[in-house]
Amino acid sequence: MVSPIQNKPARPLEGNLPTTPPLLATNAPPIPGALFAVYGAGVLAVSAFRRMQGNRQFFSEVGDDGLSRKRFRTSGNVVVVLTCLSVVAYITLLVLTLKLDR
Repeated sequence: MVSPIQNKPARPLEGNLPTTPPLLATNAPPIPGALFAVYGAGVLAVSAFRRMQGNRQFFSEVGDDGLSRKRFRTSGNVVVVLTCLSVVAYITLLVLTLKLDR
């Protein structure tokens, strides 16, 4: 078999390849993967709640001058929930990473 790049016969693989196990075959518990699965489910639940509340964000308000105005309610509460969810997930991942040394 000739290598198309070097125009030399290709050498067969030798038996000195590294013998490290693949990442899926380790004995470590799948806690970080489960953590990110729960994190993703939390983000999905918050986004579904945000979508459900999206139709109620616009509301009419009568001002001091008696005129009716369309108002928009911001989604600050959703941002706070997602921030808390992210901070908890990253702290948990940091704690799990620090426990790997023991």
